[in-house]
Amino acid sequence: MKYIVSNDNTDVSIEEVLTIESYEKEGYKIPSGEFFIEASELQNVLNLVKSKPNARVFDFCNIDNISYVIKTDKHVTNIGGNKHGLYITSYSKTLEYAEELYNELKHFNPPSEENEVEFHTFLKTSSTIDVKKSFFNAEAYADINDKYYPYININVLFEQFFGNKESILICCGEPGVGKSKLSTHALKYCLANIKSLPNKQNIEISEDEYISVSVAYVKSTEILADDTFWYMLGENSYDLVILDDLDFFLTSRNNEVNTREDELKNAFVSHLLSFTDGVKDNKTKFIITSNQPFEGIDEALLRKGRLFDILELRKLTKKEALEIWKSEGLKESEFKKCKFSDTVLQADLGSEIQKHLNTKIKIRPYLLESNISKMGKQYKKLGF
Repeated sequence: MKYIVSNDNTDVSIEEVLTIESYEKEGYKIPSGEFFIEASELQNVLNLVKSKPNARVFDFCNIDNISYVIKTDKHVTNIGGNKHGLYITSYSKTLEYAEELYNELKHFNPPSEENEVEFHTFLKTSSTIDVKKSFFNAEAYADINDKYYPYININVLFEQFFGNKESILICCGEPGVGKSKLSTHALKYCLANIKSLPNKQNIEISEDEYISVSVAYVKSTEILADDTFWYMLGENSYDLVILDDLDFFLTSRNNEVNTREDELKNAFVSHLLSFTDGVKDNKTKFIITSNQPFEGIDEALLRKGRLFDILELRKLTKKEALEIWKSEGLKESEFKKCKFSDTVLQADLGSEIQKHLNTKIKIRPYLLESNISKMGKQYKKLGF
């Protein structure tokens, strides 16, 4: 059984960031791993952590949720969850202490019953880079629909991307056309074709053994310019790195560095070029999404042997949108009521489809005065 921390693999709360920062101030700076355990193991884990010298236990449990914080001179450990499953996160004062606790806790982590995506979201605290882990199996990607890309053969695209030596795929286009969603299709492909991934091709896997697709997800420009992040990428041999919403960072570099943003961009591009130059045998693939027009991308990123392709994603035609609508079992008459224009944003179509598929929501007017909603005026102003 799998326990997923969050259905939104990019969601990191402000409470989590503040908690990590408070640990840093007390000297607990080294992550000791994150584990997912069955609720039946709770007492065994508590006994282990409480047995450490000078352990102090803080009990925040209530009728619905389990929440403990255990502090020692070496570690701080959080245990949270409910009767269905628990997760453990821990921070230590030294690398040696972190390794010690990791080796003790890892035995409680239940073995995977199927291939899964191990999704690492990188976030920046005051002085360090932290990683939030989530785990997703094939069921999490079962409902994604490749019909939203009628101009791409999704499987052939990723077959060639993961099969060729080039490391970078850039997806550009206006917001809402499905750039980030295409990365989700890549994860679905990876789970179905694990043995074809460059980092997995030479691994011997028995019939009863399951492995993870290792994915790094980053949006923070501060992290992308940080030496430590690129060291972590090299050390962990990620199968895929998703760099989402890079705009200014992809533009051509100037000789003059006038702003902090210029400095960060130059550092990022330098790191990316070095990581993907082919000198080291890095088999990590990068998918980069951007609202930046492809003409403005730094020429150094376009070098043959490094760049696989630049895809400029477009809106759907009304006919294509209707085909997707009907493929979900919805009536054409309901589609016409949506009053789409001649071109349709994938995000808008998906939103309307979800409304109509959710039988708990009745599509009926909720405004008693028509002038209350200003959405139509704003869309008209923006040219939608």
